[in-house]
Amino acid sequence: MNRFDEMQETHSAYFPIYKSATEIVPYCGDKSQMLEDFVVNQIGSSKGIRGYSLRKMYELVGGDWQGILPVIAAVEMHLASMYCFNVAADSKTGYVTAEKRATAFAVRDITFNLALGLLSQISLPEEKVQKLKDSFKETDKIFYQSETLDVIANIHPVLDVSDEEIKERYGIDPALARETLERFSGSSLDEKVLFRTYGVNAVMFENLGRVVAVLKDLECSDIEALTSFGRNYGLAMMIINDVQDYSLDLARETTREKNHSDVFSDLRERKVTWPILFYDDIDSVPFGDCGYEEHDAFREKLCENGVIKRTVLEAMAYSKIAVHSLSQFPDCDAKRKLIDSAFSISKLSKYVKLLERRYNVRLVPSKGDVNSRLREIAAT
Repeated sequence: MNRFDEMQETHSAYFPIYKSATEIVPYCGDKSQMLEDFVVNQIGSSKGIRGYSLRKMYELVGGDWQGILPVIAAVEMHLASMYCFNVAADSKTGYVTAEKRATAFAVRDITFNLALGLLSQISLPEEKVQKLKDSFKETDKIFYQSETLDVIANIHPVLDVSDEEIKERYGIDPALARETLERFSGSSLDEKVLFRTYGVNAVMFENLGRVVAVLKDLECSDIEALTSFGRNYGLAMMIINDVQDYSLDLARETTREKNHSDVFSDLRERKVTWPILFYDDIDSVPFGDCGYEEHDAFREKLCENGVIKRTVLEAMAYSKIAVHSLSQFPDCDAKRKLIDSAFSISKLSKYVKLLERRYNVRLVPSKGDVNSRLREIAAT
């Protein structure tokens, strides 16, 4: 069975568990409507790469994925809670009223608690279940630390806002937000962007390795291998996600959380993403609501002067690190599928190909360039 058919098979198996978890929540107006429309019908209805990755990582160490379906559902429910946060905290989604934001943040809390509840459905000693829950909670904490940098620091670099506004407008614990801003106050832009990339996406894939470690009582070397794969795979995916922001309007179909109108949303929200990090004149970046034509011209410049290619190079390097992390495991179907996923997310990204066709430029770096970048990363 190919990777995409397996993803569909995985989704068909865990989705009934995922959906039934939301049905036990007492009816409560707009919150219940959002659970049905967004959490179940929009986010939950698409086959999830995180749930599928957990399946293949579990199979890699000899596990039967059919026996951990509640955990797979929990991973996807945890993701749904993060998406609920995104639609409330990111202005690009249109959730601009205080009432709508409050609803989305409330559903965020509901879905995270549902994710923890799903972990209790698997037959494990209570000590192991608690370890799984603690791992999810730590992952969630890191996510909101990174979101502090992603959605607050770009607008309020010194966090000159009240605790009430941090909580109500951004849905982040004020103490955690201030602690995060203080932690990164002296950090370089590179360090901030890397942590934002890790926390927004990579930490969740890293957590899959920790989950498998608890489920299978893995040795330290196997835990490090799986968490390294997840972390670096997640970094590559998020870097390509930053490129995706420049090509959403060129695609026939987008993703389950974005649509065509979200193109250039990172620029509109003044977010310093990987393409901006590699741009040599950050003061001239057209941040804000400059209009489509100015953003479109900037996109062309990024493609033609090598910035997007440099960004894809970074993603491909992390993909290769992820693949190398699995070298200790014997060849098998699960390993091949994970490797295929890691390479395809960067080298074969449709969003990169769309930009190549639009501007008639080559944006995928050579193997030699990737190996050279790997040596640079290893040296640091």
